[in-house]
Amino acid sequence: MPNTERTRGRSKAKGRQPAAAPERPEPRNGTPVLVNLLLGIPGLLPLYLVIKTATTYSGCGSPAQTAITTPDCPDSNTGSVLWLGAAVLGGMMLLAILTANVFVPIAHRWRIPRWFAASLVLPVPQAVIGTICLWRAS
Repeated sequence: MPNTERTRGRSKAKGRQPAAAPERPEPRNGTPVLVNLLLGIPGLLPLYLVIKTATTYSGCGSPAQTAITTPDCPDSNTGSVLWLGAAVLGGMMLLAILTANVFVPIAHRWRIPRWFAASLVLPVPQAVIGTICLWRAS
């Protein structure tokens, strides 16, 4: 058999094992909780936009009725922009949460249940800031 480039490459490939993804060491115990707490903070912005839009535009009705019946209602186009912003930011936050809790641990072969359990602290910043706001309002 002639020793050409094609046969040389084939003979080397026979003995090789497929390359496994490199395993990184598992992060320390508090890392998943810290990551999810930090992801909960920017999660406040979509929540704020939804609450602001729902409370500001709740009694305004359709844009045609707004101009005639309730002149004190804000511009209805602004409400649409706020809803759209909340949806886009919420989608981005969902993607960031999935990346941190699912895709990265799978890629590095870390234990996923640990990250899922740590995702329970995601609403903690919202609860703390909401409690502070309610306390200051009363």
